[in-house]
Amino acid sequence: MTYTLDILGYVNPAHEAATDDADVATAPTGAPAGVAFADAPASAPAAPVSAPASAPALPLITATEPEATFARWYRDSPIGDIYLTADENALTGVWFDTHQKYWEPKPEDILNEKIPVLQQTAEWLDIYFEGRDPGALPPINLYRVTPFRRMVCEEMCKIPFGAVTSYGAIAHALEARTGKPKMSARAVGGGVGHNPVSIVIPCHRVVGANKSLTGYGGGIQRKITLLELEGWNMAHFTVPTKGTAL
Repeated sequence: MTYTLDILGYVNPAHEAATDDADVATAPTGAPAGVAFADAPASAPAAPVSAPASAPALPLITATEPEATFARWYRDSPIGDIYLTADENALTGVWFDTHQKYWEPKPEDILNEKIPVLQQTAEWLDIYFEGRDPGALPPINLYRVTPFRRMVCEEMCKIPFGAVTSYGAIAHALEARTGKPKMSARAVGGGVGHNPVSIVIPCHRVVGANKSLTGYGGGIQRKITLLELEGWNMAHFTVPTKGTAL
C-alpha cells in the first residue's frame, strides 16, 4: 500500500480496512506535493481516501512579548508531566518535564491554574489523551520564534489529527505561500525542532521522506506514543539510530 503524506492528503490507519482492495491512496486535488511511501507496484489502481475536506482552521496566532507568564502543570498524561505556559490571552508553551530541548522553567513564571487559556488547554489535552480529536486549538502566542519558524508552526497546525506529513511537504507549502523557490527541508526541520507548543502544534506528526521518525525534542519514545495514540502502527515508520533523514 502507498501512503501519501502531505498537509491536506493523508491515509489514516483507521481507514486501512476500507482500502484492502486498493494499493494506492491519493491526496485530494490541489493538495501540495507530498511523499509517497511506495510499498506496491506503480501500476496499482488508485482509490479515494476518507480524509477531511480541508485542513483544520488555524488558531488565533500572535507574536507579542507577554508582560507576565502564567503557568500550570498538567499531570494526567501517559508521557509524563507537562508544563503549560501562557500570557493572559494565549498559550505560549507546552513543555515536557524531562528530555525537552530549548526549555527550562523560569522562576518568574506565575503558577495560576485559573487563567482561562490554561484551563482550555488542559481540557483540550484531556480529550487528546483519550485518543480523540479535541478539535479547535486554543489561541497561541509564538513570540519565542522567528517569523520563518512561526510560518512553519502555522503549517503544522494544518495537519489533522491522525495524519502525518513530511518536512519536504511543509517546504513545498511554504514555497507556495511565500513565492520563494527551493525552500530547504532542513530549515523546516529547524522550525519543527524549535516548536515551543508541543502536542498542540503537532510537530510529532512530521516525519522524514524515508519513513524515518527523525527525532523529537521530547524524546523519540514520546513521538512514538503520540502517533500510536492517534492510531498509527509503527510498522509504517523507522526509528533512526543516528542523525536525521528529512
